[in-house]
Amino acid sequence: MLIRYSVENFRSFKTLETFNMVPGSSKHFNERLYNKDNIKLLRFSAIYGANAAGKSNLIASMKYAKVLIIEGIESLSVTDYYRLDSLYKEKETRFEFEIKIGNKFYAYGISYLISGKEIKGEWLYDITDSKNEIMMFERDDNKIKTSLNIKDAQEKIRFNVYKNDVEGSTCDLLLKEIGTKKLSSHSQLYVIKEIYNWFKFNLRIFKPDEPIGSLDFFSDDIKRDQLGKLLNDLDTGILGISFINVEADELARNLPKKTINKLILDLKEAKMQENNKSKSITVRVSNQYYKIILNDDKVEIKKYVFAHSNDNIEALFDLIDESDGTQRIIDLLNLVLAPEEENIYIIDELDRSLHPNLVKKFVELFLELGSNKDSQLIVSTHASVLMDLNLLRRDELWFVERDKNCISKLFSLEDFKERYDRRVEKSYLEGRYGAVPLFGTFDRLNLEE
Repeated sequence: MLIRYSVENFRSFKTLETFNMVPGSSKHFNERLYNKDNIKLLRFSAIYGANAAGKSNLIASMKYAKVLIIEGIESLSVTDYYRLDSLYKEKETRFEFEIKIGNKFYAYGISYLISGKEIKGEWLYDITDSKNEIMMFERDDNKIKTSLNIKDAQEKIRFNVYKNDVEGSTCDLLLKEIGTKKLSSHSQLYVIKEIYNWFKFNLRIFKPDEPIGSLDFFSDDIKRDQLGKLLNDLDTGILGISFINVEADELARNLPKKTINKLILDLKEAKMQENNKSKSITVRVSNQYYKIILNDDKVEIKKYVFAHSNDNIEALFDLIDESDGTQRIIDLLNLVLAPEEENIYIIDELDRSLHPNLVKKFVELFLELGSNKDSQLIVSTHASVLMDLNLLRRDELWFVERDKNCISKLFSLEDFKERYDRRVEKSYLEGRYGAVPLFGTFDRLNLEE
C-alpha cells in the first residue's frame, strides 16, 4: 500500500511536493478506509487540474522513479528536471515513497541528477515505529552506511559485496542490487527484496493509451461471465463474451512467429511441471484477445468475441469493432474483478474516451466491490462529476495548480474543510479551489478579418 509520495525538481515540480493517501479529519465514509496493522489509508484518490498544470507530470515522476529502480538509467530522459531555472539542471531530483508491506512501513528514496544520469543518494528506513525509525541503509557521496545487524556471517559477507559493488558506481542502486538476487525468505536481506518487488509487481502505473491490468479474468469462466454482465449493465450493448476457433495464421499475422513459439514452449513446460493434460494462456494482440490452448500436443487458437443483438438477430463482434470507450471500460473493469492483491493502480486520464456518467459508475463499482481488497486506485481526471461529497471524501480529491512561474503545486480539498452539502463540482468549475484554466482575452487575435 502507498502511504505517501514526494517529488522535487521533476518537470513542472520545482520544489518538494507531497501526495499522500493518509485520511484527514473527515469521518465521512470511514467504513471503506483500509484499516489494518495500526494504520488507516485511503483506497482511492482523484487528481484534478487544468491542462498543463502538472497532473500527468506527477504520475510521470512515479513512472520515472520506477523505471530507475527496476530497469536502470539507460532509457531515462536527461531533460526531465525543472527547465525554467538554469540552476536546476545541476540540482538533484528527489523521489521518496512511504509504503506498507505486511505489517511494516518503509521509506525509500533516491536523489538523482537527471542531466548527468548520476545517482547521488539512496536511503531506506523502517518507519514502523515513528519514534524509533531504523536506518536500513543510507548512501551519500557514494558511501553506504547501514545499521542492519546481520547475524549470519556468510550473509554479512554477501551484503558487503553488494555494498562495495554499488559504492563504486553512480548508475546502480543498492535496492536493485539486492532485490534481484535469489534470497531465502529467512534471510535478513529478504525484506529489501520484498521492497524491490513492491515496485516491480505491485506499483502499476498506466499512461492514457496503455492497456490496463492483466488478462487473467478472460481465462476464468466465472470472472468472464461477471465481466459480460457488468458490460451489459453499463449499457455498452454487449450481452456476453464467448470465443470462437480461428486459424493459427490469424494470430501469426499479428504476432511474430518467434513469440508464438516461445508462448507454446512455455505452455509445454508449465503442462509438464503441473502434470496437466491441458494448459492455456490469454494474450492481447492488436486490440484482440486470443486464447492459446495446448491439449496434449495439439495447439488450438481461440479469439474472444462480444455478443450484440437487436430484436431480430444476434451477432459476434471482435474487440477491435467495439468503441474506444468500451475497450477502455473493459480494461478498467479488470481492476474491479482482479484477485485480492495489494496492488496500487495509478492511471493517467481515467476518463479518456468515457462518458462522465460511466466514469462515475466505474468509481462507484471500485469503491463498492474493492472495499474487501487491499488495493488502491489513484487517477488523474477532468471528470468533475466525481466531485460529489456523496460519493467521495474531501481527502480523496486532490488538485494540481501551475503558478505564474510554471511551477506545479499540489493540495487536497481537505485543506478547504468544505461542508458535505456544498456543491463541490460547481465551486471547482467557478475557480474556488484554483487548478482550473485561466483564459486570456484573445485580444491579439483579429478573428473578424
